[in-house]
Amino acid sequence: MKNKQQTGSIRLSDLATIGKQKVTLENIAIWDAEAEALYNTLKDATIKDAVTHLEENPPSAGVVAMLWFVAQVSMNKKRAKDAAVAGHSQKGGSHDKREKICQIWATGKYETKTDCANKECGNIGMSFSTAIKALQGK
Repeated sequence: MKNKQQTGSIRLSDLATIGKQKVTLENIAIWDAEAEALYNTLKDATIKDAVTHLEENPPSAGVVAMLWFVAQVSMNKKRAKDAAVAGHSQKGGSHDKREKICQIWATGKYETKTDCANKECGNIGMSFSTAIKALQGK
């Protein structure tokens, strides 16, 4: 198992305190509510206005930690999605196979999409059900 230094991430459960406050479920709920309020205050602000607001109203370490955790989850989701899209988009990937079955159907060689999917799915390297979905636009 990777440790915190290897992964570059930590969990709230790894911490006994944030700043001078103990990490408790009650404090987490308070920080979460404060973080949401801060987000709602700043979501439409310019950078200059956001900086001014934060200088005049510095958030607690707990609020910063909550926002950091939310950002970390968001970045991890984006990385995973980008990796999946890259894999599907490479030559011979699912996007390529979908395009191939649709091109074969467009030739008019088959009378039905079912026939096309049934006869060509093996040649393309996709399952029958995936070929049918591709031809049906799903």
